[in-house]
Amino acid sequence: MIRSTKKEETIIPTTQWTRGTRLLPLFNFSIQYFYLKGKGLSYMVLDEIESTRRAYYFLKSYKSLHTLAERKNEHGAFKDKAVELVTEIEAYRDNLDEVKREIFANLFTKKPKETKKLCDLYKVLCVDKIEYKCLKTEILLDFAKSYREGALLVYKT
Repeated sequence: MIRSTKKEETIIPTTQWTRGTRLLPLFNFSIQYFYLKGKGLSYMVLDEIESTRRAYYFLKSYKSLHTLAERKNEHGAFKDKAVELVTEIEAYRDNLDEVKREIFANLFTKKPKETKKLCDLYKVLCVDKIEYKCLKTEILLDFAKSYREGALLVYKT
């Protein structure tokens, strides 16, 4: 007798190379959990906590990237890459709605003297602590998914 356990998990089809296995996309199916071992067709389960952590640490480097991009006498590949990354992060920030943009800016793009304390931010945005954490996680996951077609995403194995 085969027992199946049903869990609510985020399932993302992928075509990226992941740990030495080529994954193929599955089109026109709406299945919560699907795994076909013998055909080479699989779905990876997104590890939201680790993906959020990876996006957070990546975005924390914004200030040093911005400093490198603003240097006038420096030229080369590092500066070009820094300018590209800063432009991409700022474009993402500009596409957010007002509340999410303020949270994003307070976490990553504002100077330390300009950042607001959390209690002040809760009052200005009219959100509570739980809603703030949910919005922050949503922002980080959305950025992880949008940055270079999911390069920051981590999948459970």
